[in-house]
Amino acid sequence: MLLAGAFDKLNSIMGSFAPDNTMFSGPESFVFLLANLFVYIAGGLSVIAIAFGFLQLATSSGDVKNAEKAQRAILWGAVGLVVSFLAFILKNVLLKTAGVSGVL
Repeated sequence: MLLAGAFDKLNSIMGSFAPDNTMFSGPESFVFLLANLFVYIAGGLSVIAIAFGFLQLATSSGDVKNAEKAQRAILWGAVGLVVSFLAFILKNVLLKTAGVSGVL
């Protein structure tokens, strides 16, 4: 009963983030929610890192050290974006292979 109460609380707080905008039906949907949130947060942080790198590059004023630092930030932001995109694809492939439907 305690677990059911926890899912009811999650439904009231984050129901719109559940798979297919449905309510949480059990621990599986909560795991799917966490996987989706992780991928979205990782992608968002990667985009922020890329934007920060471009801002650093634009304000480096010809300083080679700052320009290289900015290029590294852009590179690692792009790597993070590719990794989060591949994680999203891998998650979906694994779920489809397992026969799970109704998951973003």
